[in-house]
Amino acid sequence: MLRVRLPKDLNLGAETTSQLVESVREAASFLEFNGEYTLHLSTSTSFIDHWYAKFDAQRSNASTFFIELNHHWLVSQNYEPRFLIRVLLHELVHALDYRNIAETRATYKTHKESTRLLLNPQSHEVFWRLSYFFSLTRNEGLALYAEYLFFEEGKEPSTVAPEFTSDVSYFLTCPEDSMVYEVLVQRFDQVYLYAGELYLILFGNPVKEHRAQHMQQLMKMDLSEWVWLILTRLYPPGLPHFLLLLSKFTQFQSQTAWLFEEKDHFTSYLKTMNISPEPNIPSIQRPTVNLERIIHAKIIDIQTTLGPGHELFPLLLGYLQMERDFIPDDLPFLGLLDDWYFVDKFHRLYN
Repeated sequence: MLRVRLPKDLNLGAETTSQLVESVREAASFLEFNGEYTLHLSTSTSFIDHWYAKFDAQRSNASTFFIELNHHWLVSQNYEPRFLIRVLLHELVHALDYRNIAETRATYKTHKESTRLLLNPQSHEVFWRLSYFFSLTRNEGLALYAEYLFFEEGKEPSTVAPEFTSDVSYFLTCPEDSMVYEVLVQRFDQVYLYAGELYLILFGNPVKEHRAQHMQQLMKMDLSEWVWLILTRLYPPGLPHFLLLLSKFTQFQSQTAWLFEEKDHFTSYLKTMNISPEPNIPSIQRPTVNLERIIHAKIIDIQTTLGPGHELFPLLLGYLQMERDFIPDDLPFLGLLDDWYFVDKFHRLYN
């Protein structure tokens, strides 16, 4: 159930106010609100920034949401019901996705300074811009995807936009203009042109009866899992290319040849690693990090397939226990990508 709260000084007139409340309920009906929720709506007038509505993550929590509407731009659309419902649906997706948005913000606040120990001085801000770019593709892409599902039912998946590949490369290579605020804003704004398409390519267009449940399932996908998905399935240069560039951010240079070696050379690399004699399957240290659970499930699958007595299986576990592997595991959101690739490469070569 979703309760709507309006400010006392909302001066929209009785007809527009009634239409607004009805639009909220219509937008909410597309989604599954399992539990008690309260939505606080407010309006402001901004003639400069072209935006229709904003979800306020700082004031919101898991059951109380704050959404601000830009009265100026909504008047320009005459508060047209279908348009208004679509705008509200977009923001309600952010509201229901609050846990992921809040966790990403909390991770940034907690690790902003500690990552200086893992990164080269010149790469610290670059890493957080890259992380913000990925969070923007995840969060805004999910809301745009909902718009496609409920308002453009016939929309078909297309090819990956070249702007996506261009943006990933841009934030990885850190060109000289990447510190210019106006250039960054343009790059981040460009994400809205293709982020929803990324979801459409990955997850398709489910039947109408399953769309609300489908959206709920996608909200369980954290940033680590999202980055893993788009880099392994949608990034044309491939995950190894991304990892090579990302490794240059870190202070700990590791051997990189294993990324591209075939079976015999990869086996030789495994045998050169300095690991403990009897490493164990690592336990899940961060249950809220989806990629860690995905890697753990993959290891169990390999153990079941090959058997624990396989001569190279301990070497696989040894890599996962290295304190300073190719990408430091403590690097938020991206630190386990090399572990996944290593485990997956082992699985493909020896299964």
